[in-house]
Amino acid sequence: MFGTPRVFISLASSIVALGVVTSVAGVSAGSPANAGQALEGVGNAQVAVEASEPDDGKPARRRPPVILISIDALRADHLGSYGYRRDTSPELDAFAKEAVLFDQYVNTGGGTLGVHMSMLTSLRPAVHGVYAPERNPLHPDRITLAEQLAAAGYATGGFVDAGYTLGKYGFHQGFEEYEDRGGRLRKILPKVYTWLDAHHREPFFLFMHTYDVHSQWNKLPYDSPYGFNLTFARGYQGSFTGCREGRCASKLLRYLNDEIDAGRLKPADAFSAADLSYIIALYDGGIRYVDRELGRFFDRLKELGVYEDALIIVTSDHGEEFLEHGRLLHSQHYEELALVPLLIKLPRSTTAGVRVGSLHSVIDIMPTVLDVVGVEANGDVQGRSLMPVIQGKAMPSLNVRMGTGYKGKLRTPDWSYVRANEDYRRPRGLYRLSEDPGERNNLLAEQAEQAEQAEQAEQAEQAEHAEHAEHAEHAKLADRLDAEYESGLRADLELKRRFEEGGKPVTPVVLPPDKLEQLRALGYLE
Repeated sequence: MFGTPRVFISLASSIVALGVVTSVAGVSAGSPANAGQALEGVGNAQVAVEASEPDDGKPARRRPPVILISIDALRADHLGSYGYRRDTSPELDAFAKEAVLFDQYVNTGGGTLGVHMSMLTSLRPAVHGVYAPERNPLHPDRITLAEQLAAAGYATGGFVDAGYTLGKYGFHQGFEEYEDRGGRLRKILPKVYTWLDAHHREPFFLFMHTYDVHSQWNKLPYDSPYGFNLTFARGYQGSFTGCREGRCASKLLRYLNDEIDAGRLKPADAFSAADLSYIIALYDGGIRYVDRELGRFFDRLKELGVYEDALIIVTSDHGEEFLEHGRLLHSQHYEELALVPLLIKLPRSTTAGVRVGSLHSVIDIMPTVLDVVGVEANGDVQGRSLMPVIQGKAMPSLNVRMGTGYKGKLRTPDWSYVRANEDYRRPRGLYRLSEDPGERNNLLAEQAEQAEQAEQAEQAEQAEHAEHAEHAEHAKLADRLDAEYESGLRADLELKRRFEEGGKPVTPVVLPPDKLEQLRALGYLE
């Protein structure tokens, strides 16, 4: 597989040799296509192209290995490379120097289940229809990243932490081996290493997912192995054990959310400042543990001789809340959940150290991978390849929509518009991110308050005041963003209907008791 072989690229529209893209595949959301026919075409079309020799004299691979790593519930702003004050991620920070870092990378909403399916299909959740609590699996006619890479000759392996990444939801499509028994990285990585030993000499796609940073079902809400709980929490002097009145860990956090939503508990009273700091320190300890294990994983890739040539992507599905907006866990759409890390190391680390500030979405991962390896994306994908912006070219700015229904968020490069929160009773929010990145100042609430004061004071002239006019503009902007969200959601639902028209219905996923218990422990179910 080394030397200067002739490379056969299925439906190739771009060629990667030495990890440098010579052209960019066009990606758009096309009309529904039969997945079987599409993949048959991919498998049959062979365009011979010559792989050139690298400048350093090293042999070129036929196709770069592809490794996609998802660290569940990882906030972007808790990594050193994203400016975090704690040393949570020395290995990933070093990796970021060899990669491209995206500062405004937003998930699609829909939680672990919905976002990961968007990651692997380039379809928004309302289109692929796989998100909790509906529990419908992916329709077999939809095409996954693994299916396209397998059709292009890749060995495909997925090793995930169960929960909402179980194969029966459709994640197994295209994988020759999909291991979803879970067990955190302690059990996942040995299986990954065994698989790599068997496949590292051929083009391969490896998908790896872990819940190690996620809230846990043990005594503590965030519980890491090997003493990592103490990494940032050694100075804690409080008495919080992770339990209250028989409720522990994720179950306790979910109960507190319910009490807050019902108005029986104020968010400020859920934890003392010291206890909340302790919980955040536990969360950060989980990041440090995963970071160490990923460092060891990267070392193994180097020992196998695949690290340099590999396309490696490290990301997450959503962040985590620590009462910034009145809740815990991850059910709202504020920036602490919306912004996730995205680090892309291209083969041979071309464009290393590039930082991208423009706005992009989880659905862009699949077309980016296919662009880099030289496979044309199927016509259904809704995302875009990120290679043009990585190479410094201008890309039209697109707003990102999060959510699967009434609740949701529309994110623009400058604004955050939150349609509704968890309990549906809180007011919608508009935030100017350049001045308010933490979304503390709801410009719509401020307008409503000032309008009420003006009415009470019978100050009709205030309607002509410049500040009042600015608030009126905010309301108009919010209305425009709301209309964009609504029209986009309707279009997605119509696309889903067209996809399913005339197709076979899918059978809802039924989980066994042990899997249901795991989801409860992770805080997903009552």
